[in-house]
Amino acid sequence: MILIQIGPDWQIAQWIMGCVTSASFVVLVNGSPSYFFQAGRGLRQGCPLSPLFFLLVVDSLSRLIEKAKLEGKLCGFFVSKGFPITHLMFVDDLFLLGSGNIEEWSYMNLVVDLFCKASSLEININKFVFIHINVDKTVLRAVNCWWGVGLSSLDYAFKYLGFFLKATSYRILDWHWLLKKFDLRINSWINRWLSMGGRLVLAKVVLQNLQVYWCTLAKLPSAINQRIKQLTANFLWRGERSPIGFHLSSWNFIAKPKAMGGWGLRDVELFNKYLAAKYLWRVLFHQGIWSRLMRKKYMKGVKVTKWLRKEMEGYSIASLLWRNLITASPIIKGWLAWEVGSGNQIHVGMDPFIGGGSFYKLSDPLLYRLHQTGHYTLTHVKRSYGRKWLTAEDIHLQNREAEEWSGFVAGLEWNAISLKDSSDRIV
Repeated sequence: MILIQIGPDWQIAQWIMGCVTSASFVVLVNGSPSYFFQAGRGLRQGCPLSPLFFLLVVDSLSRLIEKAKLEGKLCGFFVSKGFPITHLMFVDDLFLLGSGNIEEWSYMNLVVDLFCKASSLEININKFVFIHINVDKTVLRAVNCWWGVGLSSLDYAFKYLGFFLKATSYRILDWHWLLKKFDLRINSWINRWLSMGGRLVLAKVVLQNLQVYWCTLAKLPSAINQRIKQLTANFLWRGERSPIGFHLSSWNFIAKPKAMGGWGLRDVELFNKYLAAKYLWRVLFHQGIWSRLMRKKYMKGVKVTKWLRKEMEGYSIASLLWRNLITASPIIKGWLAWEVGSGNQIHVGMDPFIGGGSFYKLSDPLLYRLHQTGHYTLTHVKRSYGRKWLTAEDIHLQNREAEEWSGFVAGLEWNAISLKDSSDRIV
């Protein structure tokens, strides 16, 4: 029924159901196979089609929620002005969001109940938690009555997709769970006879990958980073956590690429910063729901190009994730460049462009003068005839500003920078 509602051709729906209903099973009883039989529901264990079928089925729940949202039955949670979110899905994890309105959660209960009846799936009560803040007790009692789930306040951290989320600021104590992961790993190895080479492989492949996922989401405190280094170095040199022993080389030496004489271990802080740069790039230039949400909430409708040109301010009270991404903005700025097209988006003296090298930068007094005269993009400083670019005399520049502008124009001509009919784009 769900396949028919999704909308594939009837023949395709029959093919899919044929894969489900035609499978036969056999059970080993005391090592001997029993007779073959067919299942009445579900898929066989380990079926490669199982994840695809599940996504097809759970997509119908997403459509039901979206339809209710369009009809005004569900409002969702306004993460930013004009950007409500009703639900998030990751495989079989479902995150429902809404206001503290009892009518909204009553309709949400009807939607979930309809989906459960149509798909024969059920809510896992042991993992279902209703997290609330400033919600009336009447709503909490109703939700508990409908779903029979636990209630938890947002004042306490909760775990979602392996990350602890909380409404208040994070402290060093909030990261001790990550250190426990390192302790558990190391404790499982210290009783084994491992060589230095074996410990080095485990340190690089296992220990240094434990925090990768969380480094993409937040900037780890310096004390936590230092403790991670200490645990890794102790395991590497001593094989255990005993205080007795010597480190025969400093961490700064071995945490270098092998080509530079190091052992190939990562610099934790530097790795954290470049992971943040990767996700800041996604925020700025991708069109997924997460990227659009971050731009809407923190960039306040400002264009990406304008946001990159100005100094980053006012993020001290932002979320942990955004503060982490902002630390990587110098890396993004340092590697961004414009591919010259028509030139109407490239600001003279501010925006780096391909072929511009280091001469593209101009002093603040000259930039102020160019903005006063309306010559602030490459399009504005191009001649309509004759020589390609306007001279200092054309813009009425004098003395030091004239010399600086002449050097800039000479750089443009030397590198054969020319405008085209195509649009400028960031690469």
